Amino acid sequence: MRERARKPGSSILRGTALLVLGCLLIACGGGSAEPTPTATAVPTSAPQGTPVPRPDPTSVPTATPPAPSAYPAPIQAAINAAAEEAGVSPEEVVVLSYARRDWPSTALGCPRPGFSYAQVVTAGFEVHLEAGGERYAFHTNTGTTVVLCQAER
Repeated sequence: MRERARKPGSSILRGTALLVLGCLLIACGGGSAEPTPTATAVPTSAPQGTPVPRPDPTSVPTATPPAPSAYPAPIQAAINAAAEEAGVSPEEVVVLSYARRDWPSTALGCPRPGFSYAQVVTAGFEVHLEAGGERYAFHTNTGTTVVLCQAER
């Protein structure tokens, strides 16, 4: 039987490798005896034949609309314009929706015949409001320029 010649220090390398491996196992949780928590299934529907309670629509709380001053300046400008158009106070104007838009020119998407506009992309908002029983669509820039594009009567 032939004996292998061992290189000096090979047992030290082997011992170091085992020590590092052991530390990694402990650090990664490999040596932990604690069970891993598992998710518990929760039924998403009632069993057959069980009535499911429905909320009473008269008891559902409604959110109070924010004050006009809670909106960005361009939206506030549109609220004020709608209030003036409808003859109501700004607090009576309901914001239906608004979204950022990039208009193709300073006409803000609503060019008026006979006027000329700089053909430069202009950032702003499209704002839909309700005031005095009417709906309005305003286009704005990022400042306080507001254009009434459509009034729905």
